[in-house]
Amino acid sequence: MAVNRSVRNCREGRRSLVTFRRFFSALLTFIMLVNILPWCEESVYANELTKTDSLIETIIQGRYEEDSYIYYRQQHINQPVLTEAISVDATAYLSEKSDNVKLENNELLFESKGTACFPVHVTSTGLYELSVQYRYVDTASLKNYDISVAIDRKIPFFEAESIELPRIWGQDALVHTKDGNDYAPSTYQLTDSTQKVLSDSVGEVGAYLFYLKEGTHEVSISLSTSGVCLQGLTFGAAEVLSDSAQAETISKEWAGEIITLEAEVPTLRNDSSISGGVDRTDAGVSPNDPLYKKINVLNGSKFSKPNQSVTYVFNVEKAGRYRVGIKYKQDVAQGLFVSRRLLIDGKSVCESTNAMRFPYNDEWNYTILQTKSGDLSVDLAEGEHTLSLEVTLGDMQSGIQEMNDLLYALNYLYRKIIMVTGTSPDLLRDYDLDKEIPYLLGTLNDIALRLEDVYNSFGDMGIRSGQVSVLRQLYTQLYELIDAPYDIPARLDNFKSNISSLSSFIASLQSQPLTIDYISLIGEEKTIPYVKSGFLANFMFNF
Repeated sequence: MAVNRSVRNCREGRRSLVTFRRFFSALLTFIMLVNILPWCEESVYANELTKTDSLIETIIQGRYEEDSYIYYRQQHINQPVLTEAISVDATAYLSEKSDNVKLENNELLFESKGTACFPVHVTSTGLYELSVQYRYVDTASLKNYDISVAIDRKIPFFEAESIELPRIWGQDALVHTKDGNDYAPSTYQLTDSTQKVLSDSVGEVGAYLFYLKEGTHEVSISLSTSGVCLQGLTFGAAEVLSDSAQAETISKEWAGEIITLEAEVPTLRNDSSISGGVDRTDAGVSPNDPLYKKINVLNGSKFSKPNQSVTYVFNVEKAGRYRVGIKYKQDVAQGLFVSRRLLIDGKSVCESTNAMRFPYNDEWNYTILQTKSGDLSVDLAEGEHTLSLEVTLGDMQSGIQEMNDLLYALNYLYRKIIMVTGTSPDLLRDYDLDKEIPYLLGTLNDIALRLEDVYNSFGDMGIRSGQVSVLRQLYTQLYELIDAPYDIPARLDNFKSNISSLSSFIASLQSQPLTIDYISLIGEEKTIPYVKSGFLANFMFNF
């Protein structure tokens, strides 16, 4: 019996050993699979993401929704931008397809939340700007209302669902008191008709372009409230003459008079915050007083946002040729220039007047506006005319959009890095970031190259600002990180700081302040109606 018990124990021991071996083998297999499968998956993922040329664009596309204007524009990138004007009056609206609108005096009044539909006949396929003629009748509200635009009952891109229509403002006459400070004149809303080319609110992409095929389309304008009269639509970009072509149209006969427009008293403005200001830094500012504060300039800090505009109505007594001059001070954007679009009688004069540059100068400066053909000259007939200045990003527009795209990509990569290292990385540890994020170095290289291109483009525009050095500092750091990826954790805080500096630089470029004393229309060939105040005049003024 003892022998049988011993044999039984031996068999049970062998079974236990076999079971243990099987369990141990299974455990080893499991551990190997756990380590091998992620490696295989990462290898496949790495192979997909080492195509850095497409990756940078993929990351940037994450900044935009699939139904955004940027996507919409890319889909029609090869289509021509057409200047053929297609005008539709309010009277042509489709009453059976419109809601809560009423036709009165050849204009459509939105009585509440409603939609106005119009037939639009297109003869050429392409991209068209869209301008809306309208006027506000509700002056109780200070808020600008938004419209939405649909083509064939479909919103073409999500930004078209909410486009702002600015109100138009006037002001009481500015009275300069003899023995006291000036008081800011009261402002009031106007119900006059105006026109707006539909565009983005920050000026990054400019006027929206709508794709229309040849044929008849149904265009709908919707408003979420009442108080607006719609007078018509116009499709088509305004034709702008080249500088040389415009110069050839100018007559050789000078008018022989000088018209001065005091900048602090615009007839119209599309933003109630635009206002006059006080400047006592120079005796030559008109008007001025050594004792009392006089409203004598258009305040640059209030006239700095893209799409803001001021309009001056003036009368010409002698028809003929005039040059255009502006006395200004641009002492905020150091080393940079700001831009304005000039319109005479509501139209761009030539290509250069779409982005007139005003460089940095901490003193008052007078300039005759220039084109590629020399001094800007315009022909003016006798009678009433308008001169408008509109804030624009000008030649910086494409660079700002590119920097915004690259800023998005940099923030994306920074988040990927801290997912591996944390916000306070262990400096004694090698995180193998180039392996953990296999597309990191290639994408950083693409960003560095594109930042360098932007930096060089600013140099080509004559910008030598210390602020632009932010770009050089950032792309230089990116090249260094690419060469030594093991240094990234140690330089993470500096990397984050440079990204923040880029963001601040972009924000500073989007502000375009320009203080203006007066605008001159000079009907003489060589006269410059400006005498700079000398040291003695300023000393006596401030004494």
